Amino acid sequence: MFQPNLFIRGINFIYRHAMLRQYLSYQKNKIKEVRAKAKIKVLFVVGDVSMWKTELLYKAMLKHDRFQPILGTALITADIPNESLRKYNALLEYITKKEYDYIQLYSGNIQNVKADIIFYQQPYDNFMDEGVSYRKNLNSLFCYAAYGILSLAPSKKNKWISDLLLHRYCWQLYFENEITSKLNNKSYLKGQNSRITGIPFQDVLISPKSEFVNPWKEQECIKKKIIWAPHHTIPVSENPIQFSTFLDVSDIMLLFAEKYKGQIQFVFKPHPFLKRKLNDFWGEEKTNDYYNRWATMDNTQIVEGDYLGLFKYSDAMIHDCVSFTIEYCYTKNPVMYLIKERDINSHRSELNKFGQRAFDLHTHGCTKEQIKAFIQMVAEGKDDKKDQRVQYYNDSLLPPCGKSACENIINAILGQANLEH
Repeated sequence: MFQPNLFIRGINFIYRHAMLRQYLSYQKNKIKEVRAKAKIKVLFVVGDVSMWKTELLYKAMLKHDRFQPILGTALITADIPNESLRKYNALLEYITKKEYDYIQLYSGNIQNVKADIIFYQQPYDNFMDEGVSYRKNLNSLFCYAAYGILSLAPSKKNKWISDLLLHRYCWQLYFENEITSKLNNKSYLKGQNSRITGIPFQDVLISPKSEFVNPWKEQECIKKKIIWAPHHTIPVSENPIQFSTFLDVSDIMLLFAEKYKGQIQFVFKPHPFLKRKLNDFWGEEKTNDYYNRWATMDNTQIVEGDYLGLFKYSDAMIHDCVSFTIEYCYTKNPVMYLIKERDINSHRSELNKFGQRAFDLHTHGCTKEQIKAFIQMVAEGKDDKKDQRVQYYNDSLLPPCGKSACENIINAILGQANLEH
């Protein structure tokens, strides 16, 4: 029996494969052409300031005589319209405050930039308008640095880490170390585009506290500062993975914020996609009411944008976000991973060795009593894993080659260092 949908999918697969092979053939000559230029034009496509983790690379290229970096802003189409617009306006406010030059990208005008290299903020198809996607810019080279530290182990369901279509088109994919670069070995290109440079976000994470604005609101007395950062993967149909414990602990966390108001201030730092999914699950009214509670209590606040200053000036964090598993270890502070006892071993098995070591440095739990015990420990200034976290930082969290990740990436682009896997 003829199955038209299957036939169409087959034709699309053949077309995509042929287009990719043609591009990869073109890419070889393009690399030589770009490296020979006196000035290399590099476009950074950004839509959300909280996920823009290549800013330091952009700034490093501004100072380098071989590069002409350009900042291009574009709406995120994967989000609900009002959230997308809010994030976009927050981005414009941020880059205006920083006095960065930028161009607003939309369908049709990105080709006018004539970029030699393009860095996209996210690797997902349909994350931004099709008119600004890599498919419309195949005269350029593509490079990609992940917006979070890679802690997951290679698997079919983790294909999104380094084997999406954009990854396959990339000339260079940047990794933190040998362990994370191995994630790319089973990809379409078998790791040929891997570069062990570190990622720009590592440079940010190791920057001194004094370089960041303290975002915590003032209190009437000195209090411990705890971040609660729930992931967006609540149990709804569109989430193939379900890390989030938000629905289990949402009321508990409000209760503790009230209970410890004289000792602790809390920041609610939800994943940018959580609100949209709660709108579908709870409805807009309940979701807005819940967010408003965190925004209006004397010892609480919401932070939905850049969180680096938040990390630097905090004393502890409670979360269930895989990317924060390693990121928060850069603070060397106490940290709790919200997870049910029965899920600890299975979750740990999904992490690479780099991530497993960070996960083991967390307190684990999800019950009211376990969360209370952690909060009480922070309030009392206790930390029995401090020395282990300091050791992990020193031997695992710094970029390779004794250089910054940005220096390594620039050298990789120019071909001035052998940083291949």
